[in-house]
Amino acid sequence: MSYEFYKIMHVTGFIMVFLGLAGVLALRMAGPNLPKRAYMLFVITHGIGLLIAFVAGFGLAARLNMFQNLPIWVWAKIAIWLVLGGAMALAKRRGQIGTPILVLLIGLGGTAAWLAITKPF
Repeated sequence: MSYEFYKIMHVTGFIMVFLGLAGVLALRMAGPNLPKRAYMLFVITHGIGLLIAFVAGFGLAARLNMFQNLPIWVWAKIAIWLVLGGAMALAKRRGQIGTPILVLLIGLGGTAAWLAITKPF
């Protein structure tokens, strides 16, 4: 598949990840009882988004012939991917604090974008 296809899928995956996280965070901020149906919708969206971003990210690395020696910025993006995977538990358990978690998530997303665009190391 083409580089552009993988890039679009990668961005779509991260949109889904952040949509799921924001949804659970908003539900948690609205009250202590999470509506099961809405909660599951956001959790599933988050999980599928993580999978799509992961597969498409490695597809991009393959298209750029990076598999022999992955650059440090790719490892940093994998670390961010892992943190975003665990962020669902943070949003569910501590989501009532809201703003600090939201700022953390925006910072992680911005850092991932910066790493991908600038490829600093």
